[in-house]
Amino acid sequence: MRFRVGRSIAKRRFASFVVLGLVVVVVPSSVSATVFRNSVESPVDGGSVTITAPQDASSPMVSGDSNSVFQLVLPEGASCPGDSFYDDWRVQSFFIPAGDDPGALRYGIIWPDGDGRRSLYSVSTQPLVHVGLGRSDGEGEPGPILQPEAMTFAVYPAGLFPPGSYRIGLACSKYRETAVYWDTEITVTEASDVKPGGFEWSLAEGAFAVEPGPGTSGGSGPWIPLIAGLLLAAGVVVVLRRRRSTTQHLTPQEQK
Repeated sequence: MRFRVGRSIAKRRFASFVVLGLVVVVVPSSVSATVFRNSVESPVDGGSVTITAPQDASSPMVSGDSNSVFQLVLPEGASCPGDSFYDDWRVQSFFIPAGDDPGALRYGIIWPDGDGRRSLYSVSTQPLVHVGLGRSDGEGEPGPILQPEAMTFAVYPAGLFPPGSYRIGLACSKYRETAVYWDTEITVTEASDVKPGGFEWSLAEGAFAVEPGPGTSGGSGPWIPLIAGLLLAAGVVVVLRRRRSTTQHLTPQEQK
């Protein structure tokens, strides 16, 4: 009798663990899909970009000047809600006052609309705006963001950015409207001896140099809930084996 009751309890607990594991695995994926579907109507803050040395995403930079060459690295797995081939999405860059909202930016031909707003420039002096994405698996599928070229502030004339706090970053847009963005805050100080540009910069207080992921396409996000589900399943197996071992040592009278 005890064996049957114990087995019944084990079955119920196993079912509970399975349901919990499915919730852990399925819910993040559905939430992610909802964010993608609604991103055009409600711009999403995707997190922080990391300023790193060019060609070396493992070396975060915390300061530099207007001549420094750097690159922006997105969090691992970052992507746009669609690609350029199927869905006409684009990648944009921005250098804006810290009080401006990156989610409200609308992009013109070479930089965001509005006073005091500029795009970032590559070392080849090209504005990083309306950049195409990698091709996705089909219409409506997330578009992989290709690593942007190395960048520099050297294209800006001295005095264009007065001392103060600014936000720099990357964004996904469709028909010029921002859908998702990633940014970090920097503090600009005057440095007349630095030419061209005439300024120095440093990460703003509270803006941390986060160790970036290995790339901007792909991602490990979906693996995290999957691993959690597998760990739960492994725990269930251990519990059932222990119960079976205990039952095998009961006498026939105790098992009734």
